[in-house]
Amino acid sequence: MKRVDHKTLQIGDEVYLETYGTLSEQRVRITSLYNRTIGDYGFRFVPLSGGSQGVAGCNELEKGYVKVFQREEVVSTAGPIKSDGGSSTYYDIKLPDWVVALILERQAAGSAYVKTEELIIAAFDNDFDFGNAFKSLVRAKGAEDGAGKAGNGVEYEANKIIYSMGKVKQREARKHAD
Repeated sequence: MKRVDHKTLQIGDEVYLETYGTLSEQRVRITSLYNRTIGDYGFRFVPLSGGSQGVAGCNELEKGYVKVFQREEVVSTAGPIKSDGGSSTYYDIKLPDWVVALILERQAAGSAYVKTEELIIAAFDNDFDFGNAFKSLVRAKGAEDGAGKAGNGVEYEANKIIYSMGKVKQREARKHAD
C-alpha cells in the first residue's frame, strides 16, 4: 500500500483509512468532497464493509490522525467474453459495496433506489463522455414515458448520446493512433 495525497482524491475513489493510535484500517469509498479553496477541505465516505458514513477533515488529515492509503490496482487479464447468444456476464454491472450500502439505507428509509450519478461512478468509472451518454439515455426514456427533463425530447437526448459516443470514438482512435 502506498500513501496518497488526500488533496488529489476524487468522488468514487476507494481508499484505506488508518486512524492514529489504532492498528486497524478501514476500506472506504469517497462520496463527496468539500471546499479546498479556502483551506478547509476533506471528504465524506462510506465504509465498504457497512456502517455509517464518516468524514475525514483537514485537521485529522494534516496532523496525521487519519492517513489515506491506496492499494495497487489489479489489472484483469481474463480478456473479452465470447458470447453464445444467451445471457452474458458482460452485461452485469458490479455494484460496489458503498452503492449497495446507500441503496439499503434508502430502503430502510422507505424507498430503495440508485442515483444515475452513482451508476456512472460504478459502471463507467466516472468517465465524462460515457456519463453524459448514460444520463441522456435515462432522460430519453423519461421523455418517451412523458417525464424526463423539461424541454428535452427523445430526439434531443438521442443527439446528445451520438455526440458523447462520438467523443468516445475519437478518444479511442487517438489511443490506437499512437
